[in-house]
Amino acid sequence: MILKRNNRGELANIIRDAIKEESPERLADLKNAVAGERVTSSMAPGMNVPVSSIKPFVAARTKSVKEQLDGRSEGQRISQGFGR
Repeated sequence: MILKRNNRGELANIIRDAIKEESPERLADLKNAVAGERVTSSMAPGMNVPVSSIKPFVAARTKSVKEQLDGRSEGQRISQGFGR
């Protein structure tokens, strides 16, 4: 199976039925993830944490890189070290 580039929902469509069999909560998380919204991730029993979608970061980063490659922005240098 080959997934088409930039087709955000294609993989979700493939796994949707299996996720639906797991639970309504998992299906809701899949829908939210595809929409770019926050979902809850279970790190361990009783340890559920909210996880932000990566989509907003990817969109902003893509725009920034394109501007740098086009010479419209110099970008920003990030200093080394934990927490910058």
